[in-house]
Amino acid sequence: MNKVITNILWLGVERVSTVLGALIVTIYTAKHLGPEKMGAFYFALALVTIIVPISQLGSDILIFNRIVKKIISGLKLLINSIVESNTIYT
Repeated sequence: MNKVITNILWLGVERVSTVLGALIVTIYTAKHLGPEKMGAFYFALALVTIIVPISQLGSDILIFNRIVKKIISGLKLLINSIVESNTIYT
């Protein structure tokens, strides 16, 4: 039971430090960029947040099923999808 409580405390401390760190970085970034550039940044971030899941819709299930049924064919599909996504998104 003692290990469980210790792990819960560590996870809580990690979560709080992550949130506070992100808040501090966001505040300083907004102060440096200004409201107009920060708004454009968040608009672009929102577009990416919407577009990427739609473009990847179902591909993880397709790759997983292919790897389970045919390992070599699935690995080839996985490598090709990584190359294509790197080409498209960069």
